Amino acid sequence: MGAVLRATARGGTVVQVGNLPGTAAPAVLGDLVTREITWIGSYRFVDEIDDALTALRDGLDISPVITHRFPLDQAEQALTVAADPASASSKVMLRLSRVGDDAFGWRIRSELAARGVEVGAVAVDTAHPAGVYFKDPGPDATRPPYYRSGSAAAHMGPELAGAPELRGPRIVHVSGITAALSGRCARLLEEIVVHRTPWGAAERRPLVSFDVNHRPALWSGRNADAAPALRDLARAADLVFVGRDEAEDLWGTAHPDDIASLLAPAPLVVVKDAEHGATSYAAGEVTFAPALTVEVVEPVGAGDAFAAGYLSGVLADLDEPSRLRLGHRTAATALRSRDDIPDLSEALALTRR
Repeated sequence: MGAVLRATARGGTVVQVGNLPGTAAPAVLGDLVTREITWIGSYRFVDEIDDALTALRDGLDISPVITHRFPLDQAEQALTVAADPASASSKVMLRLSRVGDDAFGWRIRSELAARGVEVGAVAVDTAHPAGVYFKDPGPDATRPPYYRSGSAAAHMGPELAGAPELRGPRIVHVSGITAALSGRCARLLEEIVVHRTPWGAAERRPLVSFDVNHRPALWSGRNADAAPALRDLARAADLVFVGRDEAEDLWGTAHPDDIASLLAPAPLVVVKDAEHGATSYAAGEVTFAPALTVEVVEPVGAGDAFAAGYLSGVLADLDEPSRLRLGHRTAATALRSRDDIPDLSEALALTRR
């Protein structure tokens, strides 16, 4: 530091970009005055973050700068390596989710990355396959056979609740499907939704959103566990999505008003009723938005699309009727397509107005 000041011309300017090392840096600070040096710190990013995200979306390969990768249960070791100059570490990655080291796993990662989803924290599990399901269209309905037993994701556990990636978002959205995959996955959801482990005593906490997503095939052999497990998770969430039909199957409760009462004290409950519409319950306010008239091509995925639209409305600070309408618009887009990831850009344009 002292050498920097001595090398600066009288009346010159020193621009410090980023932080200095966390060690002592001897310097005669009087030189700032006697040599009339201006010291400027620069730590704010403006357009660089957008440029970086665009580059990642377009397929920028960052693997050359990642020197070490660790699963989350080895977080302490990862931090030790990252802090050790002798380890020759550049960027150390902690993995959050899991996919198999197979064609399905790599396809999932590449498809999501191509759409701008950050997949750097997704672990590749060499011991277990990627979980998959398929659409099996029939004359009356589409039946999705599941192949998730023993999958890579089924081996996620409560240790993932300590992931630093969970501490920054405005919304953390989870699904009852995860709770059905394994006992360890169920405990992971309890840590996130019920105990709020990732945030401890932090003043700023994200909105925790939970979609009941009851899939009886995934609860096979444990059907009696589904109703209380999904009910307790829903009651602990900040925002709940539930279908009227699945609430009736799970808890014998068919009317939206009764469903909202059952899931109290959840502050915000959104009850979806297929082609009829959706009703939200929040702080004594009841809001209903009718569904759009749509020629249905493929029903699978419409519920997830509704949640995506509604949550986009939350992030855009839209009012409640607008959030529900946006959910219907994104659901309608999914209903009109057989694609797993339909183009929602037109439906979501409302959030940019």
